[in-house]
Amino acid sequence: MTVEKREFYNPEKELTEIYEKETVIELAKVKNIDNLIVIHYYWKDSDGELWNNFDDPMENVRSDFNTYRNRVGFMQPWELKELRENIKMTVREFGDWTGIGYGNISKIENNQRVQTKYQDRIFKLTKEKFNYTGCISDEPNKELESEDFFNPNLFLTDEENHYVSTYSYKYDLGDAS
Repeated sequence: MTVEKREFYNPEKELTEIYEKETVIELAKVKNIDNLIVIHYYWKDSDGELWNNFDDPMENVRSDFNTYRNRVGFMQPWELKELRENIKMTVREFGDWTGIGYGNISKIENNQRVQTKYQDRIFKLTKEKFNYTGCISDEPNKELESEDFFNPNLFLTDEENHYVSTYSYKYDLGDAS
């Protein structure tokens, strides 16, 4: 197996030298989960000291974020960006529509921060609505049957649908007209 070697300038040591790439399996903590098993990449100097990637110091942090998102079932940054682009909205427009600051949207898309559970739920509901209707506005899509478009169960998770169907008999509202 060949070890990747690269020359880097190390500003802390104030010298340029050859580093060997080192792969390390570590436990990481993101938010409330402290046992994420992640693969981190480092560059080892001639003294055996490990350094973060000089060209991309956030590489391991992004790996931690992605592992966290996988563990909790959150959308990945590229999925959010793809959704926003498919809807044909700018970051600012998407932020206005979701009620989430466009700075936060941008940081999540660029994998500089992890979304909250609430934010992820908004993203997923937006994705579900867009995938089903082809739009995210509240205007009805002419291609859909009106009773389908206004059926709130279409945008609920399986768990939420189960809850509604299980407990809705308790609140029989009769004829609401």
